[in-house]
Amino acid sequence: LIYVIETPYTENQHDLDLTYAYDNILQGHFPETNEGQYYHPPFNQIMFAICIKFQMFFTNNEEVINENLQFLTVIYSMILIGILYKIAKEIGLKKKHIIYVLLVAAFHPTLIIFSGSLNNDNLCLMLMMWSILRTIKWYKKPNIKNIIYLAIITGLAVMTKTNGGIVAIPIL
Repeated sequence: LIYVIETPYTENQHDLDLTYAYDNILQGHFPETNEGQYYHPPFNQIMFAICIKFQMFFTNNEEVINENLQFLTVIYSMILIGILYKIAKEIGLKKKHIIYVLLVAAFHPTLIIFSGSLNNDNLCLMLMMWSILRTIKWYKKPNIKNIIYLAIITGLAVMTKTNGGIVAIPIL
């Protein structure tokens, strides 16, 4: 959170500029071309568009709106840490080992940088780890509810970034 507050949104790597969300999703359609990097799956851009639309109730300053989009990626990081906690508990780690897992996750440089980057990497990572958590829960209790959750979350990972489908290998 401190990193995002202190770092401008323009500082980090972004797969594509925010025109995907501004010019396409907010206008009610997906890109009609694959120019630039419009070939990316749309889920992350839809999430950005929802956040942008919400902020437009309060301001029309694009600079402020874009800066605030980083808080969405911080939320993804916080959820990811919660998911890692649940995975560690599900696999039976002792409390002191769970603390080590959470410390590594919370202070890992890649995850800190992902928190400030306006791209689809952080959301995809969060959804992939959530898929792994749901796989563990399904393995312990194989029922249709767990399969449906697993399918939806894995589908969202793929709709966020194509390589989100790699999570299907451990699921299989």
